[in-house]
Amino acid sequence: MDKNKYASFRKYIIAGLIAILPLWITLQVIWIIFKWIGGLTRPFLEPLFELFFGKEPASLLLTVTSFIFTIFLIYVTGYMVTNIAIRKILSKMEDLFFRMPFLKGIYTTTKEFVKFIFTTERGKKYIRVVLVKWFNSSFVKVMGFVTMEIKDPVTDRKILGVFVPTTPNPTTGFFLLLPEEEIIPVNIPIDDALKLIISGGVVSSETARNALMDKIYGRTG
Repeated sequence: MDKNKYASFRKYIIAGLIAILPLWITLQVIWIIFKWIGGLTRPFLEPLFELFFGKEPASLLLTVTSFIFTIFLIYVTGYMVTNIAIRKILSKMEDLFFRMPFLKGIYTTTKEFVKFIFTTERGKKYIRVVLVKWFNSSFVKVMGFVTMEIKDPVTDRKILGVFVPTTPNPTTGFFLLLPEEEIIPVNIPIDDALKLIISGGVVSSETARNALMDKIYGRTG
């Protein structure tokens, strides 16, 4: 195979992978989620199928039915929790969990994670994007989000709470309290910063890259 044919072959293979892999991975993730949701109520529906139809249903049919039934249950639950009386009952259940240290940790962490993933409030909790020196290093910096501001009434000094998320799971990380002068503000939209962190730098806009380089190398132009 001459160089031109090899280059052409390599070009089309790479183009095909770029076109197919994201679609294939996305479909795989959708299928995994579909099977997981469908499996939640499957143990309860399978005996009912056998009771009413006298035989074990096909696996796919049972999964599809279970998926639809689970989504319906989630919808009904969501509708019910908007009712004041139901919310009071749930509040009492939460109070019960909060009295048990082990269950409190699991419940609180899970609830915060679900709220972070499925609500649009996650970006609103962050005030702005900043860079923080890693262990006072002059060269290594980490990206974080300002989540709170505290002002000392005596010295008038401002202390900022900075959440430094980890890659690829931005719901875990470190919470730092730093003087305002110790942080480096970066003009990057919060959504772009989250994409940058979750992808480990693979997904990044040109604007975000330029803003980071400006701050890291002290460019002002």
